[in-house]
Amino acid sequence: MSEAVVDLSAIAHGATWLGVTSSPETLKLREAGITAPILAWMRLPGEDVTEALRRDVDLSASSPGHLAGIAACAEKAGVPGIVHLKVDTGLERNGADPADWPQLLESAVDFERQGLLRVRGVWSHLVHPDDPRHASVPRQRDAFDTAVAQARAAGLHPEVLHLANSAAALAAPGTHYDLVRAGIGLYGVESVRGESFGLRPAMTLRGRVIMSRRVDAGTGVSYGHDYVAERPTALALVPLGFADGLPFRASASAEILVGGVRRRVAGRIAMDQCVVDTGNEQVAIGEDAVVLGPGDHGEPTAVEWAEWAGTVPHEILTGVGPRVPRRYLHAEAPPAAPRDTRIRVVVLFGGPGGEHEVSCASAAGIVGELDRSRYAVQPVRITRAREWVPGPADFAQGAYTAEDLTEVTPSRGMSAGDSLRSVLPHLATADAVIPSLHGPFGEDGTVQGLLEAANVTYVGNGVSASTIAMDKDATKRILHSVGLPVADWALLRGRGGALSEAERLRLGLPAFVKPARAGSARTTSGSQ
Repeated sequence: MSEAVVDLSAIAHGATWLGVTSSPETLKLREAGITAPILAWMRLPGEDVTEALRRDVDLSASSPGHLAGIAACAEKAGVPGIVHLKVDTGLERNGADPADWPQLLESAVDFERQGLLRVRGVWSHLVHPDDPRHASVPRQRDAFDTAVAQARAAGLHPEVLHLANSAAALAAPGTHYDLVRAGIGLYGVESVRGESFGLRPAMTLRGRVIMSRRVDAGTGVSYGHDYVAERPTALALVPLGFADGLPFRASASAEILVGGVRRRVAGRIAMDQCVVDTGNEQVAIGEDAVVLGPGDHGEPTAVEWAEWAGTVPHEILTGVGPRVPRRYLHAEAPPAAPRDTRIRVVVLFGGPGGEHEVSCASAAGIVGELDRSRYAVQPVRITRAREWVPGPADFAQGAYTAEDLTEVTPSRGMSAGDSLRSVLPHLATADAVIPSLHGPFGEDGTVQGLLEAANVTYVGNGVSASTIAMDKDATKRILHSVGLPVADWALLRGRGGALSEAERLRLGLPAFVKPARAGSARTTSGSQ
């Protein structure tokens, strides 16, 4: 999932969540008809968030005091407050310190038991937002994983884990978890230092020339006369200033595209206007003045403005004030991609039993042989610890080994219950599940019963047939009772696999001993 980190002047397309600073902003989004999940992560002391809770807004909490305030509002609202617990993994800005994290979890568990709160998420911030490959990232990820494990051990069930910002979303897949928070990336501005991912800036800030005049050489321009015309020149006045997002600190270096040509800003940028030196050309009143944009026509970019002002592009883009009118332009939608009519198949493998490796090897064969022109294949592994781990949703065809499938389904450190909840959507949207599981749990009707309870179509025997077929003695008795030919057999109970003399004579030698309720690969011995 992706979360668009927005202010009230921004709009996001394709995001499944929205993130804002304060709860009043969330109410304006709801009033505008936005129904997507919203997370607000700052709450003032004593702030009443009752209406935000009634409007289905998630809130962040970093301390037991935060939780208590939200719980009090939830009691007034008559609905449980949905919260995301924030842990500090190294930024030292917000979030519970690791030493205080257990106390926050204890408080959250208590409020959940009272029915006042429900913990939906756990989250944190990266220390180096523009360097997702920094050495601190693995340490922060480990600290985050530890905090999540502690939350689950305490009895909480966070469904949405989030750590990554725009840069990490592009270059650090290990930080993605369940949701990434895209801020600067929404504007199409490159966020990884020194690297390009082909993003195109989406925002353009433009005005119009409202006055044009000629001045003599030696004429001082704007406050303080920091700028003095070196020659006779023309000046154009643009009605945008530092209250509109043009940083005052950029006055000495900034340029604006006026009349299709880059022109230097002349003198100090004022609160609501700036002057541009247009040289010999006196531009017409009403001429377009492009302050920043994608750079397609030579206009400056937000990155250039940030360099002129000694700041970051984030400050430039978010500094455009509320009095600047917004126009949202929708690019023509590309032709719709052909609908994927392939059969969606989940191959379920692994399992907690002693035949885990055999199951992985069987699944590798199945995954490799399914024709991708007919089937979209997703491997899903059940680890020995009963954790359900989804692999790529459209796994490429090829010759795979058991190790290959294990590599694309790495453990996420989740409990059996939490991991199953996260995998159920993959199972529910599949056209068919192929259980490539061996032995108890996989062949005895257990998984089959789960899939039937979830109304998931699967391949192979049903619950009853699986249960019977798992027991070799019961299977032979049933087949024999209906007159079908079966090889003679004897059931050994507590005899260490030894045949009696009468059984030896009846069966003949050699005889093979197999476990009655386990796969043949588990243990098979010969008797002479």
